[in-house]
Amino acid sequence: YLYMPMKSVFHIHTEGTDFHAQASAEQMKQGIQERLGINDVYAGLHFIDPGRPQERVDIGASLETLKREGITPGVEFNIVRGENGWQLDISPEKIREMKETHGDFLAIASIHAIKAFGYTKETDSEQAPEQTADSMVEMYLEIMEKYGDCLDVIGHPFGYVTTEVKEEHVQKLLQSAVKTGTAIELNLATMGLYNLTDRGHLPSVEQITEWNPILKHPALLVASEANIIIGGDFHGNSALEKSIINGDIDIWGPTAETSQKLAPKDKLTYNALRLIASVKKYFEQNSIPKRRVVNNWSKEEVSEWLNRSAN
Repeated sequence: YLYMPMKSVFHIHTEGTDFHAQASAEQMKQGIQERLGINDVYAGLHFIDPGRPQERVDIGASLETLKREGITPGVEFNIVRGENGWQLDISPEKIREMKETHGDFLAIASIHAIKAFGYTKETDSEQAPEQTADSMVEMYLEIMEKYGDCLDVIGHPFGYVTTEVKEEHVQKLLQSAVKTGTAIELNLATMGLYNLTDRGHLPSVEQITEWNPILKHPALLVASEANIIIGGDFHGNSALEKSIINGDIDIWGPTAETSQKLAPKDKLTYNALRLIASVKKYFEQNSIPKRRVVNNWSKEEVSEWLNRSAN
């Protein structure tokens, strides 16, 4: 599972950039670099925080804070119900302005199913027609068509879904992503990250496949040319993430014997790294090319991708 290096991590939230993150940009970057051994961090602050949609942060100041800390700035936008169907809570023109102003800028589009954004319920419900797999994939297709190559990532796809995600749904999503160069995120926070309380447990490929609807269709991922991103979605407010930031986790695990059993060469450190190792194993077993995984790209390659709308 170490056939592919991890050069970068995407989609984090830091204190001061939204209202339910509890770690500063400096702390978050340091924690990720030291605990994951990853140098390049790409952030996605909430444009409108789904936890407190009535409150706003100063987006410009937040992006400058991230840049000062050496984090490539970006924003997670919400897919919302608008007058002309589903859209983001910002126009394509405004995203392009942000990209021009801030250079390497990461634009993420995510569904957060709350009433303020035009969804029926605040939590999963079979009575919420917009949260079925059929409805969600149509939302994603509509967003990618409207925003084109100024959109970089579909964040935690099919999060909040209330029905089974089938082959046809994933196929449509991947086909649309290829057209615009949009990456499909494999989100650690929605892949069982916070359920891994036993430090001695390395999730199997079978387990992560069950946890993530995209991974249930490896043949489609292999056949597609769509880019894939491993996104942390770290907020620094879980017990796990506080341990990461505070350096409380013993990098050798509960015992040296257990650590050697799990990873004799690589010293798996904590849940996120163990989960990433399992995702890598999935990629290897299913022969997904390294070039398709954005986390494996050089900083120059990521920069070219993020600025493709201007080229």
